[in-house]
Amino acid sequence: MHFRVKSDFQRDNGSKKRPKGWLEKLEPSNDEDPLADCEKALRAAAQSLVDYLQQLYEDSVKYCAIIYFDEVHTLFSPQNGQDKRTPYYALMHVLSMLHDKRIFFVFLSTNSSLQTFAPTGANYPSIRVQNNSKLIPPFFKLPFDTFSRNFTAQAMQAGKLTLSGVCELEQMAKFGRPLWFSYYQSLPEAEKEKMIDLAVKKLEGSGTRAHLAALDARVLIDFDPFHPQAYSMQTKLMKSNLRCIFNIPKEREYIHSRYPSEPVLSEAAGHTLNLNVSIVDTAPEILMQALTTGLLAKDERASGKGGLALRLVKCMLRMQRRHRILNAQKSR
Repeated sequence: MHFRVKSDFQRDNGSKKRPKGWLEKLEPSNDEDPLADCEKALRAAAQSLVDYLQQLYEDSVKYCAIIYFDEVHTLFSPQNGQDKRTPYYALMHVLSMLHDKRIFFVFLSTNSSLQTFAPTGANYPSIRVQNNSKLIPPFFKLPFDTFSRNFTAQAMQAGKLTLSGVCELEQMAKFGRPLWFSYYQSLPEAEKEKMIDLAVKKLEGSGTRAHLAALDARVLIDFDPFHPQAYSMQTKLMKSNLRCIFNIPKEREYIHSRYPSEPVLSEAAGHTLNLNVSIVDTAPEILMQALTTGLLAKDERASGKGGLALRLVKCMLRMQRRHRILNAQKSR
């Protein structure tokens, strides 16, 4: 079905009204190439919309309309097994016809991965789509330390500005993601410890990456951004194990990600690493597997006996010292 868009606007006493006959059925005039008529009608409709919206603004604007597609991850699955082109690709192909119109398109999703939601240009089989589209790297912004403003003054006033005071759960929860302190405040006084249980569950996620995620949160493992397996592992850790994106280059060929400094997350990692066996037994095995599978960055592999190992030893010593203190307190 083809449509013709009339761009003549009906005016009454100088008022601006919606144009009549925006979508008027039209029999295809070119039977040999009906898609050409579709593209022509689409571009005419877009231009008509832009012209009409421009009249609503007092000044000229760069974009007259912002159109968003919500839950766009539902378009990622191919319709059949033979053709790898997805509805998402088809939509991008259509939108590339409007690349010179003053319309801005935004894609939203609550369940997406970078490879499908913002792929590199090479993943598009059509050169035309590559030339006419410009994928902006995904926007990412996580507010941290929201509840730690004026922390020093508040802690001093409450008499908590001591080593033991700032290590209390209520004070620790003020740093990092707002989730921790928000959840802490919602819990009854007798159930405040459940906040750590929540952090442990979210850090461990699903699958077999719990120990790698926990060790990464403690010693900050540098993954190789260009190794395919390391890239895939980073994506999984970001999706299910609380690892955060720090930067996505505009080419989207790799990702800079890391676990930020969060006291609650560090505490949760300690619980995970010492649940059944000691970190002294589990950490070397985890690092050796990461080293042999190419997950570690080249600098980390070259100095595997240096920086990362030193951070690991420090982490082990801190955990052992903490357990000795806790055991001494329990025996009193």
